[in-house]
Amino acid sequence: MRIITKKNSFGDSFPHSTHSPFVPKFFAFCSFLINPLFIFLILKDTKLNLGNYKYLLFYFSIFNMSCSMCDILVPICIFNYRYAFTIFVTEGYFETPSDFGRYILSFRCSYITGTYAILHSHFLYRYMILVCDNYLDRYFFPFGLLCSIFYCLLHMAFWTLVAGFLSSRNLENRLQYVRDPFEKYFGQDPFEINVIIAQYSEASEDFIQDTWIGIVLLSVVSFASLSLICFLGYLIVRELKKQTLFMSATTKRQQTQLIKALVIQTITPTIACFSPCFFFLVSAYVWNRWRTVNNYEIFEKRLLFRWLQHVSAIVMSIFPFFDPLSTLLVLPSLRRQLKCLFKCNHTDTPVQSRVRGTETVCF
Repeated sequence: MRIITKKNSFGDSFPHSTHSPFVPKFFAFCSFLINPLFIFLILKDTKLNLGNYKYLLFYFSIFNMSCSMCDILVPICIFNYRYAFTIFVTEGYFETPSDFGRYILSFRCSYITGTYAILHSHFLYRYMILVCDNYLDRYFFPFGLLCSIFYCLLHMAFWTLVAGFLSSRNLENRLQYVRDPFEKYFGQDPFEINVIIAQYSEASEDFIQDTWIGIVLLSVVSFASLSLICFLGYLIVRELKKQTLFMSATTKRQQTQLIKALVIQTITPTIACFSPCFFFLVSAYVWNRWRTVNNYEIFEKRLLFRWLQHVSAIVMSIFPFFDPLSTLLVLPSLRRQLKCLFKCNHTDTPVQSRVRGTETVCF
């Protein structure tokens, strides 16, 4: 998509493009660097004793790199107009409109729910290691890992089919609804690119019904995924408290650090992926209702809303890079290895035990 800068209907000048394609590609490049490094440091580590859990971490890193590859092959942007929420491909082979390309666009969006599906496996593993670790030793590799991959693909397939199928119905009417403002803001006809549109009003009943069915189904899956993560997190914390008296200080510290890493891995996609999409899905419906008692045009004239749309697409590309980086920084053992790898002068300071005269080194 070309970058065209001109005055819009409100007299404000800004680039009529999605965003600089350099930014998502830059973070994709960073992802291809940090994720293999993450795998290498886990393989090299001798203190964490992750066991079969390392395979889940490898799996997550590969998933991150595949997400970055999609950012390169299927770059996307968000656009809202009145009661319509739009996601479209900005450049590349899949920009040309086709049914297959639209499903590819839906698949790109499904990485949001795929991330939560992988996190379910991580939280479930951390819980089972506390209550029935013998089953994990026996069956997790390869059967548990294969089940985790299938579970993730099932989530992504559901999202892809729902978004791809429902967005194909009455597509010409949807495109016509956003055609003029889309050309005004981006300088390109939406009929010439792959687009997914959700429209809440100013359309036929069947048209609006399709939108609500898709939004409700995908929202239920997303919120159920977050609820399941919170529930498993609660079970893990409760089990850790129960076993406090029976755990060594080292084991308890390691479990706590891994849970902290999981919490950060959960917060990151929620902020970077799920929240922006949900925000603009809701805003297309709520803010145009709100305009009946407020001057909506004044808000839109400030361009904050438009810039948020551009930034949100960029933020979604950051997650595959930030996820392994945050884990490396949270886990002291991996952090020390990272410092040593880059030849930073770092020496572990022994901590004198208060109980015995031995020295212990924190993970």
